[in-house]
Amino acid sequence: MPGAHPAGPALQLENSYLGEVKGRRVLQPWRLEDGAMALVDLGWLADGVAAPAIDPKTLSLRGHWMPLPRHFVLPGAVAGVEGRVDAIDMAALRLRYPGHWHQGVVVLEHSPDPLRHWPVLPEFMPERHYAYAAQWLLLGLLLLLSLHSLRRRSHEPRR
Repeated sequence: MPGAHPAGPALQLENSYLGEVKGRRVLQPWRLEDGAMALVDLGWLADGVAAPAIDPKTLSLRGHWMPLPRHFVLPGAVAGVEGRVDAIDMAALRLRYPGHWHQGVVVLEHSPDPLRHWPVLPEFMPERHYAYAAQWLLLGLLLLLSLHSLRRRSHEPRR
């Protein structure tokens, strides 16, 4: 994204697990060349590792548009726009950085060290969908066969 630059400080989204390791995703609002805003996912950082100072000139802003990270939080969770937060407060981000906001986040293809690239997985996994469909189809067939068997038994003459 040529002409893009950071619009403000990064926020660190807590409770983001990469495999079995707890950490946080580092996200930052960026203003694009056309004046629109986008939230950029710079990468993932393990807990206990200090957040690095990132030089925006060294970043290659190539990545994938993905939906906003969904965090299910309990009452009392910290929603915010900078620092360590439990949830992203998009309404406050839009107030702080006015203008058109692109939906979702740009997950970078290559994250700067010590950040690790956040894996890009589609929301809809066809394999999982087909497995669930097959499971429900088999369950439905089993139920129909059971009902058919019970009906036949109830209509048979008793000896």
